[in-house]
Amino acid sequence: MANIQSESAALRKKAESLLSKLNKQQTKGEKLDLEPVKAIFKDLFGRLEKLETSYKESDSLEKEPEETQNQFWQLLNFAPAGFLVLNSNGVILQANATFARIAGQSIEKLLQTPFIELIHPDDKNVYNSQLKSMKHLSGNEIEIRIRGYNDYLWAIVSGQANRALTGSEDYEGSMLFAVTDISYKKRVEKEEKLLCQRINNFQQAESLGLLASGMAHDFNNILTVIMGNAEMLEINNKQDDLQLFIRGIVSASGKAAKLVGQILDYSGEGQSKIEKLDANHLIKDISAFLRSFVPTTIGLSFELEKSEARIECDPEQLKKLLINATINAYEAIGKEYGKIAVKTTTVELGPDKQVNFILEPESAAGKFLCIEIADSGCGMTNEVKSRIFEPFFTTKPAGRGLSLAGALGTIKRHFGGIAVSSEPGKGTSFRLYFPITQLHNEDFSIQLHSDRSHEELKMSGTIMLIDDEEEVRTAGQNILEQLGFQVKAFADGCQALKHIIATSDPVEIAMVDLTMPKMNGLDFFMELRKLGNELPVLFCSGYTRNVLPADVSKNSLVGFIQKPYNLKNLRREIARLITRNRN
Repeated sequence: MANIQSESAALRKKAESLLSKLNKQQTKGEKLDLEPVKAIFKDLFGRLEKLETSYKESDSLEKEPEETQNQFWQLLNFAPAGFLVLNSNGVILQANATFARIAGQSIEKLLQTPFIELIHPDDKNVYNSQLKSMKHLSGNEIEIRIRGYNDYLWAIVSGQANRALTGSEDYEGSMLFAVTDISYKKRVEKEEKLLCQRINNFQQAESLGLLASGMAHDFNNILTVIMGNAEMLEINNKQDDLQLFIRGIVSASGKAAKLVGQILDYSGEGQSKIEKLDANHLIKDISAFLRSFVPTTIGLSFELEKSEARIECDPEQLKKLLINATINAYEAIGKEYGKIAVKTTTVELGPDKQVNFILEPESAAGKFLCIEIADSGCGMTNEVKSRIFEPFFTTKPAGRGLSLAGALGTIKRHFGGIAVSSEPGKGTSFRLYFPITQLHNEDFSIQLHSDRSHEELKMSGTIMLIDDEEEVRTAGQNILEQLGFQVKAFADGCQALKHIIATSDPVEIAMVDLTMPKMNGLDFFMELRKLGNELPVLFCSGYTRNVLPADVSKNSLVGFIQKPYNLKNLRREIARLITRNRN
């Protein structure tokens, strides 16, 4: 008997030590290690076997098992997990203090309560299906939700037939249950899953962005050749019957160029004209236009902050975002009566104020303007919501395009974020986050020089054309010669630089592709300036002007034209550079 008491005392100390360790782990936010808990219960079940043996050996000492049993329950009150005895009907006969804490009730209130009443309705079938095997096999475990003080908690429940603890007739056919609270573990797993999903979304968007950007660059090179040759045909062809076909090629090429522009928007590398503006004022300005295309069966309301909300943004792209979001909202409502609400709020983001972003801002801390467009439409499933920013994905029968995918790129380009909330039948809320600027006295507009003295400039002289693709060089040379220039063409920056060093031939400007092997356009420009040569440089690229470093872009003798370019736009950019150089 003394041996049993000694073992009980040792096990109690072990349980108290483990409970203290688990509490420290949870306080520090560390992942809980449940293996020691399982080891404790293995010891406890071993003790039960010894108790059973002690009962058989205590014919003359009837009170000793009862005393030992009381000591056993005192020990269980310090166990790091819940412990129960259920009768053959599943009613709680005994419970330790740990289970009472898990259930958020007193031990007295738990007694005579059917255990199944504490189980989440969706988990009762799991419990019932495993109950029979628990009666015959020890160590079976199930994960179910058990009602706690405020909400259901996840727990691991293991059970076996009671062969040791006795009492009244109620103990006949009773079972012993061990209940371990794993709600913290489940919460951590859920947070890890959300984090992994956000990382996957970011990596997917980044990969698709890189793919889209590369495709757009290559398409624009191809379109430069098509548009250049088509324009030469249009200018030099004298057969009226062919003009219609040629104009068709030029028109289709222009539409293709706009589509490629949308692809660049998706990749986050579209063209932006950034200004410091009051977003609330801009929304007020376009509110009447937004109302004009929303059906009268749908109420459109605006709840805008009264104070200024200054952000750095391209106004045209912000308008496009709002228009597309409003169109999506009223299409989600359809022919039913409904509501669309546009709302702005200033929010402070930080470590303790997390938002479940689809696209997270570059800086997730500080003040942001949140523009919310909420509708009372059909809502979306999680599966649909996870795909809405994929290029060309749509749930509309005749829908296609890049409006939402482009929105992702636009927000990314403005260092903002996007969050979406939606449930089937409960509508959808799009929230666009823009960082609020702290500066108030500077003009952030990035604009090209507006001088008009170049418009009547006569096109003459020599231009250096540098591009690694022969077809693009040929098309560019034809257009430049059509404008009246002589052209010296080179396949890379090294060849062009050697020519400049070796000769003193006068050159009006160098028109150079940005992306080339051996020496790219930017390196060519830097080497040129190292030589002290201030030759005007017109960069051209399938990407947008944003790829130029800010100090280079602001240089008065630097121009930029995006491929595919046409004769009119190219003439304007060349004339602007020549005029600046001469002035």
